[in-house]
Amino acid sequence: MLTEEQRVLFREILDLNWDFSQETDWNVKFDLARKLNQKKRDLKRSMGEKEYEEFISMGRKMFAPREEAVEEN
Repeated sequence: MLTEEQRVLFREILDLNWDFSQETDWNVKFDLARKLNQKKRDLKRSMGEKEYEEFISMGRKMFAPREEAVEEN
């Protein structure tokens, strides 16, 4: 369970990540990357490294494309 501070940080991470992916100006992109990395460090510091890694891993599993079952002939 995330605290309110952690929820805010995670929302900022999502927003910065979106902005970074959409940006085409490399100078702006560099600044966004710097801000994004700082927010990730802040969240990791707040949650603790182990909990942060578990949280990120869980999110990747939840939002990863489903693998189709391969049928054997």
